[in-house]
Amino acid sequence: MAWLAFFYLLRPGEYCRSNDNAPLTLRQFSVILGSRRLDILNCPLDDLDRSTHSSITFADQKNRNRNEVIAHGRSGHPVACPHLTLLRRIRYLRQHHATPDTPLCTVFTARAPVYVTSAHITSLLRASVHCLPSLGFAVADVNARSLRAGGAMALLCGG
Repeated sequence: MAWLAFFYLLRPGEYCRSNDNAPLTLRQFSVILGSRRLDILNCPLDDLDRSTHSSITFADQKNRNRNEVIAHGRSGHPVACPHLTLLRRIRYLRQHHATPDTPLCTVFTARAPVYVTSAHITSLLRASVHCLPSLGFAVADVNARSLRAGGAMALLCGG
């Protein structure tokens, strides 16, 4: 979820479960193979693996832009790739028989589905900063909102 937030410049309420927002659902994601949009819940897994682009359609946003689409292709990195990150999440949700309305932040447990929250993401980010003091960040400097700012800075630095 952190990689998706970083690459797609998502707010915590978009990629995590919160009290005031509905997180993104599978319905809002598209995967492209050639010129064909795939049915991400039913297409052959080989088609997902060969796909080259993915996108999110935001039905509504804080800025009132309706149906805005943000798309990414493969970056070439085996882990830090927006497209492959989304494919990994889709595969996981498919394994658990998710529906189009399943939030992307759903984690299936033996008892019941649970949801990734911004507190989970903040905790993991802070643990990472604690383990990597050479980054130059104080633990208190990072939280779930940092991913959006970090992604925007990466885009700026990358031209």
